[in-house]
Amino acid sequence: MREADVRVYAIGLFTKARCLERMAEETGGRMITVHNLAELPAAMEKLSLEIRNQYTLGYFSTNPSNDGRYRKVKVEVHPPAGAEPVLARSRCTSPGAADTSPPALSMRERTKNLAGTVVTCGLVLLLLATIIAGGIQLVRRPRTQLTRVIIGSKDEVYYYHAATKADAGALGEALRKTGFFNDRGTTVLLSKGTAGTVVSFVLNDGGWDHPDAVYSFEEIGRRIASSVGGFPIKVRLIDSRRLLHKELVVGKAAIGTRDVIYYFGSATEASARSLGQSLRSAEFLQDLGASIVLSKDGGTAISFVVGDGVWERPEVVAAFQRLVRLAAPSVGGLPIQLRLLNEGMEPKKSLMVE
Repeated sequence: MREADVRVYAIGLFTKARCLERMAEETGGRMITVHNLAELPAAMEKLSLEIRNQYTLGYFSTNPSNDGRYRKVKVEVHPPAGAEPVLARSRCTSPGAADTSPPALSMRERTKNLAGTVVTCGLVLLLLATIIAGGIQLVRRPRTQLTRVIIGSKDEVYYYHAATKADAGALGEALRKTGFFNDRGTTVLLSKGTAGTVVSFVLNDGGWDHPDAVYSFEEIGRRIASSVGGFPIKVRLIDSRRLLHKELVVGKAAIGTRDVIYYFGSATEASARSLGQSLRSAEFLQDLGASIVLSKDGGTAISFVVGDGVWERPEVVAAFQRLVRLAAPSVGGLPIQLRLLNEGMEPKKSLMVE
């Protein structure tokens, strides 16, 4: 499979299947083991998201010999704190490499050597294919059996899985209060299940690529979280065909009894608490009810809620820049985008701290 440039992604049912795990590891794929069928849709969704987010690295060798042998290539990755682990193929071959495979075995020899593997993997793959067929139906079923609640006369919230009509109605009212729903025929989807609470927004093509738009939806997620059961929630940006383009986490970490750090995007609760500890050490957080936002969407941003007009005072802005530099190691280092927000959580000043 390595030579055929195939990646194997697999789901093990109930027990870990070593043959599938080995194939996945050697080809740069991944295997997830589920212990009951209720976990299957979330596992398939996770693999689907990984498959759509990949990089291919290549290089030109200075060695002119194209003898088909493996070369050792070292690639170092320094992901930010809290990032998902990086998966990579352990081997690959160069285009046009010489065929150095051993002589072909007879059918009898292949059958003898592979009998155990065929029986073990064959049964697992057959069972996997059977269950996944049902699993795909479980994942896709909401597309044809969505139920909706109309908010006003045109806006709509579709709900499925464990979400209820009451949940959808509460979400719709919260979106109306934020101004996102204003009777223009806007569509939002609500799901509750093993993946947690997920609110999906249908965007025009490319809307998910604009940082300001992404932050706006993260802020909407913060405002509506209480209407759908509280933090954390997932905010998904999808197109009109319901294809996922970006998934964001919106969570909340209490620091002390009154201070709060919200975390957005790929930021985690652990990174939010690390930032909180750093800001407490710097004596900025003193349990007086401060609100801060930590966001990781391709880069790191720290936002502070301040009083009216504070963003216009150069000496205060400079003090926040110094504070961000002090806190930078707790969230992965510089550069960090500094944002000053008004009490409505709207950005009033933004600058890069390097």
